[in-house]
Amino acid sequence: MLPLPPPPEPPESTGERPRPRPAPPKPPEQDPEAFPREWLAFLKSNVFHYQLLSKAERTRLRNDTQALIARKDWEGCGGLSVTDEMKVTIAAQACLMLLGQEHDYFGHVRTILIYPSSFQASDERWQDEGWLPEAAGGQAVYRGPVILAWDTVLAEGRDPSLGANLVIHEFAHQLDFVDGYADGTLDLQGEHAERWQEVLNTAYNQLRREIRQGRETFLGDYAATSKTEFFATASERFFTQPAKLRHFHPALYQVLSATYAVEPESWFEGNE
Repeated sequence: MLPLPPPPEPPESTGERPRPRPAPPKPPEQDPEAFPREWLAFLKSNVFHYQLLSKAERTRLRNDTQALIARKDWEGCGGLSVTDEMKVTIAAQACLMLLGQEHDYFGHVRTILIYPSSFQASDERWQDEGWLPEAAGGQAVYRGPVILAWDTVLAEGRDPSLGANLVIHEFAHQLDFVDGYADGTLDLQGEHAERWQEVLNTAYNQLRREIRQGRETFLGDYAATSKTEFFATASERFFTQPAKLRHFHPALYQVLSATYAVEPESWFEGNE
């Protein structure tokens, strides 16, 4: 979950944010029978959330998963051969984020790169030996690919109790990029945008204070490195440990529920 390089400044910037684009039309539903049987087995074994969803949500998740797979280029790296299991497992976790929304299947993401495990990312960190590439489990590139480590994707997809989900984290960055900035502000409008900005600033600043005071936090140190990482980490917790997120950060849970238009806490009732 590598810190992201800031996206390039919009051309001829005036200092104002670009006007938000209207939501794309809802994609047409696909025939549930067209979803391959072996893919369904991958969903059931590798995406824990699938068993928690309602019948309507399962249908939409299958439809969106199938469409996202078809719309992206999938490439294996580090000697890895991409399989249907990898595509279904990754696409379904990403599509959990789209269940309540009209969307374009992460339209700015053209390619998904998959490594067998952690990889050497292009970003660099100063280490004792000098400037060296940093090992990462995932990376989201502005107007570019999402890069993922398969072993982490599989483990976290099967067990949300870990409180982490690499796919959701990196695709949350891609949602953050939609307005042209990597700052956690998102492409929202009106009162929703104002409320999100208020909650984001309050929760982010509170987290940084608690970390400076040496206190343990639910969101963790990494979420305090920047607002874009805060949003990505909060999105992970929202989908994997929603009851705990509501307990520790009720306003943040509520605004994320309004943003994603789902209530994952209800999915986990009796399972957390």
